[in-house]
Amino acid sequence: MNKKALLGEEMLIAIGAALLTFLIAGSLVFFVGRYLTIKADVFPMEASILAQRSLYSQNALAYFDENTQRAYPGIVDAELLKNPAVAEPRLLKAISYGAEQKYIAAKITIDTYAIYYNKPMYDSWLPKLGLKGAGATREMTFAKYILVKEGAKLTPAVAKISVLQPGGAA
Repeated sequence: MNKKALLGEEMLIAIGAALLTFLIAGSLVFFVGRYLTIKADVFPMEASILAQRSLYSQNALAYFDENTQRAYPGIVDAELLKNPAVAEPRLLKAISYGAEQKYIAAKITIDTYAIYYNKPMYDSWLPKLGLKGAGATREMTFAKYILVKEGAKLTPAVAKISVLQPGGAA
């Protein structure tokens, strides 16, 4: 037999084997990618961070001593509770989710006082709570023991935080 013919036959077999290998590898990648979907739901973590930052950050509701330049986490300034017009913009500045703030909203209730983080969105999403599907809203609630500082007096209280996010159940 001719040497060139032998080389051509081996080359055809090698090309066929390479094509078959690529076909098998491609179909394996396709099927694994199709059935292995990774969905990360970070809402519980984001809601927890929002709740903690609102109570423990010096730029949010935590009492901040101007003389010592020290924040007292877990101690809420009563003056902020009594004046939501000051507290709510302070919360929006301390915890930012972009310029439009259409990602997350919260209501912080301490005794008879209510402070909102992103009140327009909270009021908009609250009626959709409990619905199913893409237009629904989901909620996480937290209860944190805190102290309310009014003058020199510290009063124990419970902060109830309701965090809402659009998008339904994950």
